[in-house]
Amino acid sequence: MKTILFLASRFPYPVTNGRDKTLVEYLSFFKGQDVNLIFCYFGKERVESKQINSLQEHIGINFQEVIFFPLPKLKNVIGSVVLRSFLLQNISMQESLYYSQKVQAELENLTKYYKPDVIFCDMLRTAQYFSNYQDSNTLKIFDMDDILSARYKYLLQHSDNNILGNFSNNLPKFINTLANSVLKKLILNLEAKLVKKREIILANTFDKVILVSPIEADKLNHYLDCAHKCKKVHALYPSVNVRSLPDTSVKDQYSISFMGLLNVPHNQYALIKFFEEIFPNLVSRIPQIKFYIIGGGASRELLQYEKVYPNNVVFTGYVDDYTVYLLKTKVFVAPIYFGTGIKLKILDAMSLGLPVVTTKIGAEGLMVRNNIDIFIRDDSISFINAVIDLLNSERLANEIGSNALNYVRKHHDYNKLREQFLGILELNR
Repeated sequence: MKTILFLASRFPYPVTNGRDKTLVEYLSFFKGQDVNLIFCYFGKERVESKQINSLQEHIGINFQEVIFFPLPKLKNVIGSVVLRSFLLQNISMQESLYYSQKVQAELENLTKYYKPDVIFCDMLRTAQYFSNYQDSNTLKIFDMDDILSARYKYLLQHSDNNILGNFSNNLPKFINTLANSVLKKLILNLEAKLVKKREIILANTFDKVILVSPIEADKLNHYLDCAHKCKKVHALYPSVNVRSLPDTSVKDQYSISFMGLLNVPHNQYALIKFFEEIFPNLVSRIPQIKFYIIGGGASRELLQYEKVYPNNVVFTGYVDDYTVYLLKTKVFVAPIYFGTGIKLKILDAMSLGLPVVTTKIGAEGLMVRNNIDIFIRDDSISFINAVIDLLNSERLANEIGSNALNYVRKHHDYNKLREQFLGILELNR
């Protein structure tokens, strides 16, 4: 029996975003394996036991132990950011937000006690704790998710967004205001540099690295200068729960949808640009069109569009089952203009047989065929025309939707990806 120490940057259940979904999927991959799973997570407060039980029931495996690490206190975060990120510049601000000497000591005691065969770290935030850990009997896995430093470059080009993203919920309002005003450009430039440096350092100190996109895996190999000989970097696609084509008779005839956590920069920017440049044209051509926006975290700026278009726009807020709304619509739109990694929202829509209209950034990393599995349109006019064509032609919508479903079956099969994951962790030998 092997012991797995799994360190997560948050408690991922119930699933509220793409990262939660990935972490829950990874945990479910251990079902049926002869392992002791030690699950550690960070958060503002400890989750209730019934929430832990719900996660265990969902993934089909019981944890050997669940350990909660509280996020550092504000004064400690400020001290770490000022000293280690701004002055010494030896760790990124992402890491400073999560670093605690107390947690470091607890993790050292945990590794001495359990002597884990595998240590699995979720992103930079947790991988920092094992950068210096060395044990020839332990396999260290760094799950990067995507190349985070690239996100900051995108944010510099779209500086009207909250640079703290979803983590802003963990900080006082004055910190958010300060970070997103006079210090924004300074912070973004410095963080992009620090994160890239730390991604390379940590990737070199871990035995294996996982990214969701093969494009980003190639980029990281290039950074590590081992494009032809390095076998530590692995691309692992997310899996998708494949479903049958929905009954089109239950759909609103002229309906489109978008899904995601709405307070993250790329989603907020996507929707504002969509409402300003695309949606007015759609409404003028199809006055009865309905636009369902699925997900929590909508800002006042976004919610104002529900008042501008009271008969056309519906913000659902957070929902337990997003498929209820997706299945009501005929077309899924994903006007993503910056971001990294695989966009899970697109795969979720494709798995329901929904035709998707997106951008090159939205489809980045996927092996989809434009105009066959998906519509990729970067300019507003062609994006509008693609949506109109799909809404007006049931034959075309069904054809693209069917191809989308077949693509997901071929490239995002749960069992195949589980075998790949277990192989990376050397558990299926």
